[in-house]
Amino acid sequence: MASLLFQEESNEALQKLTESCLNDRFTSFSLLKGGMFNTTYLLHTREHGEVVLRLGAVNRHLLMPFEQHLMETEAEVYRRSRQLKLPVPEILGLDLSLRIVDRGAMFTRFVPGVAMSCVNPEKDNYKELCGTLGSFCAKLHTLTAGRFGRVYDVMRGFGYSSWHEAVEQELYAWETVATPASVLPPAALDRVEKTICRFAPLLDEIKTPVLVHNDLWMGNVLLVPEKGRYRLGLVLDADRAMYADPELEFSGHRVIHDEPEFRTRYGKAPSEAPEAAARRRLYHMLTQMWHAYVFQAEYAMPEHAAHAVDLVLQELSLLESFRI
Repeated sequence: MASLLFQEESNEALQKLTESCLNDRFTSFSLLKGGMFNTTYLLHTREHGEVVLRLGAVNRHLLMPFEQHLMETEAEVYRRSRQLKLPVPEILGLDLSLRIVDRGAMFTRFVPGVAMSCVNPEKDNYKELCGTLGSFCAKLHTLTAGRFGRVYDVMRGFGYSSWHEAVEQELYAWETVATPASVLPPAALDRVEKTICRFAPLLDEIKTPVLVHNDLWMGNVLLVPEKGRYRLGLVLDADRAMYADPELEFSGHRVIHDEPEFRTRYGKAPSEAPEAAARRRLYHMLTQMWHAYVFQAEYAMPEHAAHAVDLVLQELSLLESFRI
């Protein structure tokens, strides 16, 4: 079981990237473990100190269309987030030329810490941290755009005037890679298409394209130990961000978002209206479709893919029973 997107590079290639992007050289480096999409290193450089180097995916033909431009998306989200003084990585250099290595490369300032997934909810200041993340989301969601869609598309003047058009495009883009990979049976995919079409009036009740991180889970939250407690260090990996319904933020990993401290500091509880609940269910179905493709085609983890497909079919059945 190994990711088809992860691949280490030679010392020489890493040194060339460092010289090209930072006008610097590293004296030592180590591979940072845990990632399956990017290949990530910690570099000890002469001029910039400790720096994180992230390399994009290999086997780019396997990527979903929006995944072809993840680093551009991430850079734009961090740029806008830092204007609000939100705790996101500081980008030191970015190489998208593909001249030195056949994938993007991003250098960021290293911040020592641990993932929030390492925190003990019973012993550490977990609930306080959930509240801090609620504040983070509230500020992030004040950032808006004139159109819906993937950040990379919107920043180039594209995107969609309605939310249902953006959702339909997400499905069509997914189909371009997932249909050849047989992620969903054709009959199930037909049902998904009809369901999204039927939900267009509910989706178009969303009028403002809000910037959502779209992958906010504990593994993407870096905590810094401080005097026996933890404080929020960085919120990472904003490369899947969209201008969307803000409720999309809460359709996937629900552990953090369901904490009362998160909702209190976020300032808004989920709407109890049946239409809002149905939209969240639709977003969860789409999220699991993305996961199913990633696990099957990119990470070579068929058991995880099958579980995601089961969740898609469960949500689909419930959505089909919803009366609009």
